[in-house]
Amino acid sequence: MKYKPNWPETKERLTALWHHKPMDRPCIAVMVPNGKAAVKAVVKKVFSQLDKLDVEKVLK
Repeated sequence: MKYKPNWPETKERLTALWHHKPMDRPCIAVMVPNGKAAVKAVVKKVFSQLDKLDVEKVLK
């Protein structure tokens, strides 16, 4: 990647993620809504999914 200053490290992390290998920290994506309407939409979507969460399965 031309503009990625730490491409070798990033490539290693993405390769590990692809092969389901653990690294020293989790791989996450962060999305930040722009504006109050977007925040409300995200919160509504998240809370609408909570009732579908199988907590026992997650804890296993």
